[in-house]
Order: sequence, then C-alpha cells, then structure tokens
Amino acid sequence: MVAALTGAFFDRPAGAVAPDLLGCTLVHEGVGGTIVEVERYEESDPASHSAAALRAGRR
Repeated sequence: MVAALTGAFFDRPAGAVAPDLLGCTLVHEGVGGTIVEVERYEESDPASHSAAALRAGRR
C-alpha cells in the first residue's frame, strides 16, 4: 500500500524527519525515485537557508 506523506509527517524536528525519509519513494507526474541519502539542517544552522531569513524569497 502507498501512503502520502502528510503535513503532520513534516511537523517534527529535522532530526526526526530526515531518517524517516530514507527509503521513501517520491513520485510526481509519473516520474520519481527512492530517497537514498538525506541531510538535515536546523533553522539556526548557518548552512540552512532559513538561518539567513531566505525562506520567503530566494535571490
């Protein structure tokens, strides 16, 4: 059975979501693949886009 990931799945700390994504298959318009590697960033991590307040608009 295939289940869609809901907002509740992502409404957790990055450290909990990232490992749970491993092995998930994402499909969009008939094209997809299995997630085999993840990286996680907390909002305060300087490598995160959200750390520099870039979440709302990219340059």
